[in-house]
Amino acid sequence: MTVRQRVWLVVCLAPLMSGCAGSGATLEPAAAKRLATQPSTRDVPHRIGRIGVGDKLKVAIFGEPDLTSQVDVSARGTIGLPLIGEINVKGQSLREAASSIGNRYAGGFLKNPKVTVEIVSYRPIYVHGEVRNAGEQAYKGSMRIVDVVAAAGGFTYRAQQSYVLLQRESEPNEIRVPLPSDLAVLPGDNIRVPERFF
Repeated sequence: MTVRQRVWLVVCLAPLMSGCAGSGATLEPAAAKRLATQPSTRDVPHRIGRIGVGDKLKVAIFGEPDLTSQVDVSARGTIGLPLIGEINVKGQSLREAASSIGNRYAGGFLKNPKVTVEIVSYRPIYVHGEVRNAGEQAYKGSMRIVDVVAAAGGFTYRAQQSYVLLQRESEPNEIRVPLPSDLAVLPGDNIRVPERFF
């Protein structure tokens, strides 16, 4: 390892070492870079991301009111629609889902269907650890981590209040997020408030 690589390693890891012992958090440079590009609460809520398990969708087809449906995304990532049955939408944007559904209807059921897909309600978020009322919370747009903690009754007296551990659906590991933070909470996020060790 060159001197330059060692200096880079020390600079990157030093902030993570303080107060992180025993937290179980991992922060790979690539994960940290992705986290830095995530939407903040100043961004419009439409940057939320892709369809996930637990979302409720409204699927409408122009000129076909009988085929308009409100459906939940199942644990398999599918929704069930009239005539075409189940279709996988997990991980798709709303536009991609509308295109997939339109293609299925066009395959023998409707001529040139105009499909729109909207989010009726998002999958919940979860908060664990040193908060007074841990558990599931309904997602609301422009939520910050401090809002989630407040909705969970606030920190306990044992809570580490300088950072939280965030598990995002797109990340394999928890990511340490220093507080305060303007990072937007996204549907499906798991937020863990660790215990302080002093």
